[in-house]
Amino acid sequence: MTATNKNIYYKTTRVSPKFRILATLFIMMFLASCDLELQTPFKFDPSIETPETFGDKTALQWMKDEKEASGEYAYILEAIELTGMEEEYLSSTIRKTLFLIRDEGFTANKGILRREFGIPKDDVDTYDLEQFRNLISDDLNKNKLKNILRYHIINTYVDQSKDEIEFADTAYTFTTTSGDKSNNTIEISKSWELDMSLNFYKNPDTAYKQGIKQHNYVFSNGSTVAHIIDGYARNDLFGYGETTPFQWLTINPNNNAYTLMLQAIELTGLKEIYDDVNATNTYFLLNDEAFIHTDKANSGKNEGGIIRLYLRSSLAVDATNFDGIDTVDTNTLKNILLSCILDSYIDTNIIDANLNTNSDPFASFNTLFTTISGVTQFMKTYGENEAENKDRWLTFSQSGAKGFRENTLSKDGYPLTNGNSIVYLLDTYPNNDLFRP
Repeated sequence: MTATNKNIYYKTTRVSPKFRILATLFIMMFLASCDLELQTPFKFDPSIETPETFGDKTALQWMKDEKEASGEYAYILEAIELTGMEEEYLSSTIRKTLFLIRDEGFTANKGILRREFGIPKDDVDTYDLEQFRNLISDDLNKNKLKNILRYHIINTYVDQSKDEIEFADTAYTFTTTSGDKSNNTIEISKSWELDMSLNFYKNPDTAYKQGIKQHNYVFSNGSTVAHIIDGYARNDLFGYGETTPFQWLTINPNNNAYTLMLQAIELTGLKEIYDDVNATNTYFLLNDEAFIHTDKANSGKNEGGIIRLYLRSSLAVDATNFDGIDTVDTNTLKNILLSCILDSYIDTNIIDANLNTNSDPFASFNTLFTTISGVTQFMKTYGENEAENKDRWLTFSQSGAKGFRENTLSKDGYPLTNGNSIVYLLDTYPNNDLFRP
């Protein structure tokens, strides 16, 4: 077979010089762009609330305007004025975040008035601003309210963006402006829908969590962002600022119930211990009933308080004060007071946090502590029967004392000295045969 040679022709098109130049420039620009980082495209996220911006208006002025228009924010505005905290809600060069508490956060069943100041459930719904002013006129309550407000202020600008809270369902810790050691931090988190919450992952035995209802109110030319809440949050019990146990006894609105305790501290020379702002102790404060336990049902006489049982060497059996106390009795009294001070901070909420893991809801747990006098005391903790709605409670007595007396404590104490110390109130005394004359 004879091979046949074929000539194959390709049709070509003449390219103009102008097109060549443009093509060359395009290739050069493409190659140069390979060194650039990928640019993140803008993505609209409908779950991020559009910021409400108010120019140079301050959060304080905005709340005043809202109160004028709707009556809302009356309690927080009153609280700010009573505590002298106006500056914290005015313009600032510091970028900060405010959590603004609506009136419901004060007056609801689980609000500040009932939980923090003990206003009875039946009264809190009708508790008005005049009663609130009278309540906060007391220095102790004023210090506590100031700590509550400062807990809801942080000197960091936090909104729903990723600037400070990058990932959803993750708790981020921020420093509050509160001077209370137990409440100087707050956790902020956000859901996948970007709804923010306070202390969402905290221990529920001591902390209160709170969801944010409205986000991103921007004040003071962008230096302040505020979020609206209809409750309040906390880590632990709110304290009374720098107040010491001795000051607490002095300025307590019920201080007439602690007249003998104050006298005893002065007589025994223990004021320095009770007035130490740097102490890290637990104090059990005795009211007058502990010193003069009267039989109210029958004779009304002193039937078994400290004065009669421990100081009777020189005092009359029916004595109602320390008149006539001698040196021996003063030393005995001093030992009694020292036995009521533990050398560490004891929060009963922490002690009883895990009680219900036991099958017996009323099983007792004894915890030993040492007082600053060297006497060992114990606190017996009883479980909680949720079905019967019974609260946990604790007792305080001397370990191994013959015929010891149990002293029932309230669950919550009163943190003092910026959260370094805590006090509990007793209307009986820790019985100890060693104290008898």
